Amino acid sequence: MDYTTPSQVYDLEQPRYFGAPVHPSHAPGLIYLLHRRHERGSSETRTSASGFVYVAEHSGTHIDALCHQAEDMHLYGGQEVNPQVQTPAGFTALGVETIPPRLSNAASCWMWHDTEQ
Repeated sequence: MDYTTPSQVYDLEQPRYFGAPVHPSHAPGLIYLLHRRHERGSSETRTSASGFVYVAEHSGTHIDALCHQAEDMHLYGGQEVNPQVQTPAGFTALGVETIPPRLSNAASCWMWHDTEQ
């Protein structure tokens, strides 16, 4: 692909909101909580509001990292799952940040089948 010719980027992300469709094993999907609010009686005339966004890894459009699945405690390429690779702060190997940007000609088709109905 010639990266010097004009091209168009399509953002495939979907709006995230509490109650958005998500596979039951990945619920609730998204939780948003305000932790700072605009309050009357503040000593300042300019106030700030902000919140925390909590999302499950499978909420919204995403790509799975190679560390996402393991077989017999080994990741892709035979990388052993151990405390140095799987840490409380995440993975030190085969994370999504190791995947280079993917630019290509593409077509996308997304289908949803509701088995509850």
